[in-house]
Formats: sequence, structure tokens, C-alpha cells
Amino acid sequence: MRKGKVLLTVMVIFLAIAFSFLCASNSEAVYPEKPVKMIIAYSPGGGSDTFARVIVKYAESYLGQSIVIENKPGAAGQIGFQILAEAVPDGYTFGLINIPSMNLIIGLRPDVPFTLDDFKPIACFQLDPGIIVVREDSPFKTMQELLDYAKENPGKLNLAAEGPRGNWHLQEVVARDLLDFKTNLIPYSGSGPANVALLGGDADVALVSASSAMTHIEDGRMRALTVFLPETYEHLPDVPTIKEATGVEVPPAGASARGIAVPKGVSDDKVKVLEDAFIKAFNDPQFRAQAADMGIPLKYMTSDEFWAHMKEANKLVEKYKDLLMEE
Repeated sequence: MRKGKVLLTVMVIFLAIAFSFLCASNSEAVYPEKPVKMIIAYSPGGGSDTFARVIVKYAESYLGQSIVIENKPGAAGQIGFQILAEAVPDGYTFGLINIPSMNLIIGLRPDVPFTLDDFKPIACFQLDPGIIVVREDSPFKTMQELLDYAKENPGKLNLAAEGPRGNWHLQEVVARDLLDFKTNLIPYSGSGPANVALLGGDADVALVSASSAMTHIEDGRMRALTVFLPETYEHLPDVPTIKEATGVEVPPAGASARGIAVPKGVSDDKVKVLEDAFIKAFNDPQFRAQAADMGIPLKYMTSDEFWAHMKEANKLVEKYKDLLMEE
């Protein structure tokens, strides 16, 4: 009798242990079990916020949970990026990141409390390249004509671009170094104001995001001379790449790459769940149709591809940061 009780006790303990392992396994398998939070390091209504809300709308159905957006603007993205870097790595917080904006913050500001290694990229969805534009009545018909004039008249051309030390300031510095020309850089708070300055006659030329100038190009008020990409830009197929226009390869250093990342330490299986949900959202025909209607340039990069892009952007910032800090 006593022996039977001992055996029964052992069986109960064994079943309890097995049940606990089963519960833990099931709990892990159903991630995410609750809503997921997305940090956006910019104010509501801006380009980053607008894009994030569009893709999140489609990703929720594939993730199986709602995604709660929290805008954490400030210091050109630094505040939101820091909140993401310091979040608990449990898979329930991820955020939108912008490259090279994050690289510029890390490389040019003293005592930034995070590095690229504090993030694990999930995927990139958008690559918005820089373009050189002039007004439709400009005497410059090609990029080579503009370069020839800039070389013969150093500092005479007024060039509007985001800055100082923004994406397009970085692109301007890289292009200036490789193409050996000099303009008078006039910094603006973004591509929108730089476009306004060009159209209003306050600048002779502008270096801006392709998406911001698309409407002006289509309605004939601006002419695009070149795009800073190694391949033809599908949204402006008649505009030559910088190598086609000049014969010189110039890296797309300022191209705005928008994607998502989690804080380091999130398990690989949870990263895979997020990656799977977002690639399905990216390929959703309704998402792609809405993005096209909104003029959003799409470019998918896997986690590994996005990480390589982030590291390459870091190298360019490091290489040119002294020139950026001088201006």
C-alpha cells in the first residue's frame, strides 16, 4: 500500500513537470500573446510616422496582434532611438529606425548613450534616394553642365539641402569630395522647405529626397538632373544615375532607409516571427497599391541586408564627419 502511494506521488510529480514544460512550450509558440508596441522617434504626421502607420495596418493581421504606436519625438530622433535601445528585449517593443539619421546622431553627437550594436534590424521597407533638381527655367539641362559651371565658379551656386548635418548635407559632402565641385550650401529643416526655396528663387539648385520632389517634377515645375543611386530609379526611369550623368560612382550616402528594429537580446525565434509578419505585409497587394498611391518608394531588405546597409552608412559618416562638423 505504502509502495503504491510513493509510486502515485512520483507519477503526479512527473506529470506536473511535464505539464509545466508543455505550458512553457506552448507559451513560446504563440508569441506574440499580447499587443506589441512600436516606437516612432518622430512627431505624428511626418513622413516616417505616416509610412509606419500604413505598413503597421497591414502587419497586424499577419502578426495576429494589434500594434500600438507610441511617438517619442525629440533631438532629431535621438530620444526615440534611445528608448528603443533601452527597452526590455522581450519582443514586445520594436521601433522604426531611419538610416543614415541614426548614424549621424551616433557619429556626430558627443555622449550618445547607444550604438548600432544596441539594435537588431528586422527589415527595411523604404529607400528614398537623393536627387539634384533645378527649376524648369534653369539654364542647366544636365548634371554635367551644372558641374562644369560649379567648377568654374566655385561657391557661386546656391544649393538648398536639409541640414546642417542631415541626410542630404551628408550626400552633398560625399558628392563634393568625389566630383570635385563647390557650391554655397544653404541648410533647411528638410526637403520640403528646400523645395520651396528652389521654386521661390532663393536657391539655384536643390539636393532633396526623390519623394519630396516627385509632384514638382511631374507638374513640370522642376527638372531632375540626376539621382544618387547605383541603378535606375523606377519612379524616375528617365533620370540618369549619378554614374551615368558624370562617369563617377557616388555612394547613395544620404538615401533615407526606413525599417524596423528591436533592441539587442531579442531571441531569434521572435525576430523571425516579426520578420515573417512584415514581409507578408510588404508583399500585400493592398499595401503596395496604397504605397503607390501615396508616392512611397519601396525597397525591401532582409535583416542581414539592412544590417550591412547600416554598417556601410556608419563608415561613410565616420569618413566624412570632419567635413560635416566644419560647416
